[in-house]
Amino acid sequence: MSISDSTVSRPDIGGLVVAAVGFGLTRYTVLESLRPDASLVSFLVSEAPVLVAGFGLTAFGVGLAISARDPGHSRLIAGWCLLGTAGMGAVITLTYAADWPVVLSTSESQLIANALVGAAVGGTLIGIRSATARRHRQDVTRKADRLTVLNRLLRHEVLNKVNVIAGYATTNGGSVGDATPDAWAVVRQNADAIDETIENVGMLTESTDPQPVDLAASIRTAAEAVQDTHPSGVVDTESIPDVMVRGSPHLHVLFEHLLENAVVHGDREPPTVRIRVEADDPSGAVRIHLVDDGPGLPMAQQRLIRDRVTPEEDDPQVGFGLAIVRLMLDDIGGELAVETPVEDDRGTALTVTLPRSDAPTNQFGVAADHLRCGAVAGVVAGAAMGLVTQFVAGRMAVIGALYGVGNVAVGWVTHQYHSVFFAFLFVAATASRVRDDDARRLTALGAGYGALLWFVAAGIVMPLWLRVVGIPAPVPNLGLSSLVNHLFWGTVFGGVYAWLLRR
Repeated sequence: MSISDSTVSRPDIGGLVVAAVGFGLTRYTVLESLRPDASLVSFLVSEAPVLVAGFGLTAFGVGLAISARDPGHSRLIAGWCLLGTAGMGAVITLTYAADWPVVLSTSESQLIANALVGAAVGGTLIGIRSATARRHRQDVTRKADRLTVLNRLLRHEVLNKVNVIAGYATTNGGSVGDATPDAWAVVRQNADAIDETIENVGMLTESTDPQPVDLAASIRTAAEAVQDTHPSGVVDTESIPDVMVRGSPHLHVLFEHLLENAVVHGDREPPTVRIRVEADDPSGAVRIHLVDDGPGLPMAQQRLIRDRVTPEEDDPQVGFGLAIVRLMLDDIGGELAVETPVEDDRGTALTVTLPRSDAPTNQFGVAADHLRCGAVAGVVAGAAMGLVTQFVAGRMAVIGALYGVGNVAVGWVTHQYHSVFFAFLFVAATASRVRDDDARRLTALGAGYGALLWFVAAGIVMPLWLRVVGIPAPVPNLGLSSLVNHLFWGTVFGGVYAWLLRR
């Protein structure tokens, strides 16, 4: 992966909700259910699975927040997580409603905590399944629409033109020398149309990632092409600001289809299209309004835009421009809206919405393989550091004290959770900035990251939190042994992460 020039991104809110639910329920489980005097065997049998599930849900939420998953799918997963938790909470509330106020025993509190964690995990799993099914349906629908448009393009724009050329060849006895100038003009016109259609087919089958594109240059190129082929049309491009958007190298083709559609179907002399651009939206969205003075867009094409419904029947008279535009926008994450009539029961306003190239995205966009490699590397590095911490310093119980229980087993579970959590933060910070095959740099960055965690997390945050839970600790607490441990963790993590990425 090459170094990215993208701007700072924000984590996805759906993932943060899942992480917050997992962390909140885990806090309840630890503080209300775990007993400091419980035996190790008792903890491993009864409390540890729930604690692992809660911390796992939290880590999954963090990974979801920084992943490349569609924000809509993340919100769906978060909704199911909240629904599962709320549903179980309602059942528990109804169960104890008759005995209100309720005084819960330790075992009842533990049972309730376990049930809530289980419900949250179960709801999240349903959400993942539902989001996967929705994404599959969307992919199938998008591919079906693409194939439908390609089939119709080839059938109407290629086969029909070939038949016309063949007809003129037959009319002239198949002899090139016998062809009249008018016949040659028709042949050339149809040959040019076939060539343009093949270019459109190639463009629709080409897979490209969104990239910065000069919006003004794309619109002016499209306007010049339309006015070359339709000299009577007027396209006003004077008030277009200089702005870079996230698009594709074929963005000018998209606007060419929209402008040509407006000019060709205009019934006034001259047919006129006014272009207005809004580029000052705080969200980073750029809206390009194309307003014509024609009779209005046919209902079938309005449905193509508003409901994303590909017409069941072919209507070559209205062309395939809007269908091609919709498919192109799907590829680059743009949107298309329509308003018709505009005024005096006439005109159509088409609005293309594209993100600015420097606009913050809704997600970090970390690929799933990076997250998997980061999670595995975090577990390995956490285990290696935990062994050193336990058998050299004997301080794993202190980590458990962060959650209210000075227990070695709790310390191990929470330590591994912290390791995966901080691994995800490292992955989010480096995935788009460091090459996957740059093992030395990733290992060095991992060691530096470990030193940063020693200073901030272990040296300042940890002692402050220990004071909150009633355990005296110096602030800052910057011991040499702690520094060595964190450098060890960072080096192991960075090395394992780099090795996994190269596999």
